[in-house]
Amino acid sequence: MAVNDFSTRVDERFEKMDERFDRMESKFENRFNRLENAIGEIRNELDEIKRRLDMIEKRTREDSNALAEVVVDLRKRLNIAERNIKELQIKLEQQKVAA
Repeated sequence: MAVNDFSTRVDERFEKMDERFDRMESKFENRFNRLENAIGEIRNELDEIKRRLDMIEKRTREDSNALAEVVVDLRKRLNIAERNIKELQIKLEQQKVAA
C-alpha cells in the first residue's frame, strides 16, 4: 500500500507540474503573440517612414534639379548683362573721346 500511496503522490505531483507548465506555456505563448504583433506594427511604421523618406528624397532631388536649371539660366543672363554693360561702357568711353 505504501508503494501505491507513494506512486499516487508522485503522479499527483507530476500532474500539478504539468498544469503549471501548461499555464507557463500559455503565458509565454500570449507574450510571444503580443511581441509578434508589436514587431509587426513596428515594421509597418518603419515601412511608412521609409516610404515618406523616399518621397522626400525624390522631391528634394527634383527641387535641386529645378533649382540648378534656374541657377544656370540666371548665370547666363548675368553674363549677357555684364557683356552688355561692358559694351555700353566701351561705347560711352568712345563717345567721350570723340567729343
